[in-house]
Amino acid sequence: MADTQAPSPVIMFSVVFGDKLYGVKMYYDAFLFEMVDYMSLYYPDVHKRLAEVPRQNLTFFRLFQPIPDSTVTFDDEHKLVRKVYESDWAQIRNGAVLRHLSLIKYHVCLVVMLPSEKSVRDAYTFSKPLFNCLVTYVDEPNSWSDQALNFNGIIRVDDSDKQAAIIDIERQLAQKRQYKESDGYELELAKRFPDEFAESYVLASEDDTQDASKPNDADTKADLKQPEDNTEQDDADAKADAKEDTSKSDDAGAKGDANASETASTKSDDSKEERSFDFTVEDPREFLAFHNVARCYVDDAKRLRPYSPLSTIAAPFKAAFIHPTLFFNGNRRRKLYYREEVLWNVPLFTSKWMTSAHTTAVYKYSPKNDFDVIAPYGCPLVICKVASTRQVFDLDRMLVEAAAAARLGDFMMKLASTRRFFVIAICLTPNLILQRYIVTKSSADDQVYVAQHDFDLKDRDQALDYLREMYNLVLLADQLARDLDPGKLGMLRHFTYLMQDAPTVP
Repeated sequence: MADTQAPSPVIMFSVVFGDKLYGVKMYYDAFLFEMVDYMSLYYPDVHKRLAEVPRQNLTFFRLFQPIPDSTVTFDDEHKLVRKVYESDWAQIRNGAVLRHLSLIKYHVCLVVMLPSEKSVRDAYTFSKPLFNCLVTYVDEPNSWSDQALNFNGIIRVDDSDKQAAIIDIERQLAQKRQYKESDGYELELAKRFPDEFAESYVLASEDDTQDASKPNDADTKADLKQPEDNTEQDDADAKADAKEDTSKSDDAGAKGDANASETASTKSDDSKEERSFDFTVEDPREFLAFHNVARCYVDDAKRLRPYSPLSTIAAPFKAAFIHPTLFFNGNRRRKLYYREEVLWNVPLFTSKWMTSAHTTAVYKYSPKNDFDVIAPYGCPLVICKVASTRQVFDLDRMLVEAAAAARLGDFMMKLASTRRFFVIAICLTPNLILQRYIVTKSSADDQVYVAQHDFDLKDRDQALDYLREMYNLVLLADQLARDLDPGKLGMLRHFTYLMQDAPTVP
């Protein structure tokens, strides 16, 4: 009879905790809690993280397919950890014995998670596409630099390599606004600057005005039939939160197919797309805003100095360009919400580059801008920062956050929509150079394109060009808000609920 060798009473295997790999040497009859004590004893960083965490609050997972770790070096540890987090797991009870877990020698077999880290995993499992929309990559938490743009797939384009979608957005933003003759004093004030007025406005014929207004009249009637914040629809959607996991993941793939054909349709249907928008003056106070910028704002701006207080720079800008376009521009503003110095309704997540997006090195934070314009579901459409002495860092952070908002908006769009979602990011510098960025997600991959255009607000022509662009932007942003899918609101709410215990940025 052949000799039978008794199994070794000791096993050596690896455990993933956070974004690192730890080797463990334990007896087969040891409990999981004893394994944690071993890690806390031999690894100071583990001891620090577990110092105030009760063992019963930890969560343990076993890999269905353990991964060999015998050839792991320091350089590829991150790759192995990423592979572990992309594998399939099964949760195991806290009081389990190692002998019963089918561990394999010299393999990565187990994952240990803190309560806050488990919420990250639950959210990632619930909706990978939504998680990937909201996660941002940095060198270190609260560290923003040019490198962060590369980490997040942000490509800044110039005039020579702009995509058709960006060119179309710029064309619509620069569209001349139509007006009808009237006896109002507001129009007479605006016409005191005839050359500048001709650059921004064109007299509309009666037929053009009637045709262009038809689709918007229908939208206005629809608005009167429902509450402003879509409360009833939102509550109905929220009831389906737990059921939407699988279906929404499939939607993301279908959305990619829909976006893939969008660029071609945009080029072929330019005239149809332009026809669907009514760039007609709705409120005579628009002419007052035009006159104020042409006569007052530009002259006052020339007297400001770069070292002026930020409030002195920001307040006249908002009074001249932002408040008139958002608050006195007809009924379309009912789909948009203007806020100042308020945290986003939707949290973002930051992760160190070279770690997996769904590892535990993910921290939650809520961006805050000097002002922003959001859709009813909290999706940002316009964000603005007034530059300070930290201008470079604030700008990079704003662009990274705008890219996340563009991905989220693209995900939230109705599948039937043929419009390209975009976010406008605005940076107002101390010398009153307004940097306007169009931020939109590529239809082919996860990259985000950013196109910049500068307006010198001390120059009358450029200031009026920007005012016209803001009025047109309100129309375009309102239409994007209407094209967001209310059915995905429940998914976003449940995702936010799962992430409520996620660790915050230290």
